Amino acid sequence: MVISNKPFWIGVILSPILLAVVWFAVNKPKVETTTSVPSPTATFDFIPTTEKKELSRKPFEKLNLEDGSTTSVSFKDLAGKPMIVHYWATWCGACVEEMPTLAKFAEQHGEQIRFIIIASDTSGGKEVLDYCKTNGITNIEIFIDAKGRVVKDQGIKALPTTIFASADAVEAGRVVGAIDWLGQSGTVIASYLTKGA
Repeated sequence: MVISNKPFWIGVILSPILLAVVWFAVNKPKVETTTSVPSPTATFDFIPTTEKKELSRKPFEKLNLEDGSTTSVSFKDLAGKPMIVHYWATWCGACVEEMPTLAKFAEQHGEQIRFIIIASDTSGGKEVLDYCKTNGITNIEIFIDAKGRVVKDQGIKALPTTIFASADAVEAGRVVGAIDWLGQSGTVIASYLTKGA
């Protein structure tokens, strides 16, 4: 007479498997971590323009950061140095987060490069002025595109957008999105523009 004891035989079969799992868990081989892959030279996508397009001829306003008054200017009035034209707005989260580092970058490189920081603003500059006062931004020229004429004329589709232009106000390329101004990207930008691009 054969006595069938299924639980016994299942235990006999599964015991070695269970022991092997426990052994591997306790004696897990250590894997050496490899060094991280170095980051690329630039952390942004530099997009050269296909045509050397002159910057907009539409006027915009220069904002006086002391009294909030404005003066009408154009890119033609500001030509003479390689330019960084940065489009932003106080209602754009990435823009306001990026602005203090851009202001610091401008402080470091303002002798070689003209910084034209254009805000999309319908408050006559009040919100931009408040933002600058709150964040201690005093060392950079801020401009206002109250009616969105320059943004439209330059084909700006997202904020922030940065345009690089030659000293004669001709676009050389642009970056859509925030830039790490005090990191590798800022170093690459500075070296590119100070060579007289």
